[in-house]
Amino acid sequence: MGLSFITQLVLARFLGVENFGDYVYITTWMTTLTLLGKLGFDVAAIRYVAEYRAKEDWPRLMGFIQRAIQVTIILSLISMGLIGGMTQIMANYGVIEGRLSLLFWIGTPILLLSALREVQIGILRGLGQVLKAISLDMVVFPLLIVTTISGYSLLTVARIDATTGIFSYLLAIGLVVIVQRFYIRKYLPSSSAIISSIYSTKEWMGTSLAMSFTSGVQVLIHRMDVLAIGTFIGTSQAGIYSIAVRLVHLITLSLNVTNLASAHLFAPLERLGRLDRLQKIVYLTAKLTFLSTLPGILILFFWADYILQLFGKGFISGLPILQILLVGEIVNISTGPNGLLLNMTGHHKKMVWILACTAALDFGLIAVLLPYWGSIGVATATAVSVIFRNAITVILVWHHLKVNPTIFSIRAWALSRD
Repeated sequence: MGLSFITQLVLARFLGVENFGDYVYITTWMTTLTLLGKLGFDVAAIRYVAEYRAKEDWPRLMGFIQRAIQVTIILSLISMGLIGGMTQIMANYGVIEGRLSLLFWIGTPILLLSALREVQIGILRGLGQVLKAISLDMVVFPLLIVTTISGYSLLTVARIDATTGIFSYLLAIGLVVIVQRFYIRKYLPSSSAIISSIYSTKEWMGTSLAMSFTSGVQVLIHRMDVLAIGTFIGTSQAGIYSIAVRLVHLITLSLNVTNLASAHLFAPLERLGRLDRLQKIVYLTAKLTFLSTLPGILILFFWADYILQLFGKGFISGLPILQILLVGEIVNISTGPNGLLLNMTGHHKKMVWILACTAALDFGLIAVLLPYWGSIGVATATAVSVIFRNAITVILVWHHLKVNPTIFSIRAWALSRD
């Protein structure tokens, strides 16, 4: 997350508001449409590769990897063709500018490469190479983008624009996909080249489709705002908004760390009926998250103009957007690991419906508020959706588990004193 933030900072400084906005808009569209290419195989890969590896069922392991890659490539190429055709039609009718239409054409390979990257991350994780999977995605990939764009600026006097940024992205993601493929082959059994693969395509496709719904809804919730702003207001505003979003995500990094550190304890304690112990751990997790995150949120809220200026003077106009998003995030860190509690205790289907309702609410609010308030309306819609999701989830956690996941629990406070 930190390197991703630095990447955005470097790109914003090199590209400027307008070109950075174009870059963000195109890459956000392509990585969102990756959902059509990977079809949930990125998540299914973790399950099936790990299962077949544990059973030493090498024929099915090889079959799954081959089929996952084949389906991803075919669906991505079809999606790229459809996007290219739609882009051309919209350009012909003047729906989008010629500049954006060219950038869409240049950026379409991101869809294929991004889908392959995410599926291969799942395969590497299933093979037990979690560190390599994460480091390639969260360290190597952003570093390659920064290195490419910085190297280009040093070696040429040509103007750096959105096209340069997109080519840097393509080069970086292409190299990551190649290295991932190398590691996958390295950690497969030495006899894999002569193993006759067994395919359970129908089962794999069914599982992947089911898993794609949840991940798809989450992706839409996180990217709907940037896409709406870029489409209906302008790409420059989308770039400014995306910086505000990045800052919020960076400052709340400890939320994910502390939640994941304790998540493995939730299910065993719930199954054993040790609800007092569960309440105590959940409260301590929520308290630690809140106390470690709140100072950063307050600094960002009151000194946002100075921080935004690091990206360039044109980004200071994102101040009210950032402050509105931070209000929603304060509620988020106050309500504890509510979503994880539902997912880890057998209520994951209810969480899917909560996410679907949140996405619908977010979409509806954006449609109503964007025409009147612009980017500020979109930020308001996003903050309200975050508050709604947490409120509903907290209610369901209490209903099913009789556990208060928030920091506002007198019972939990009393238990933590024992």
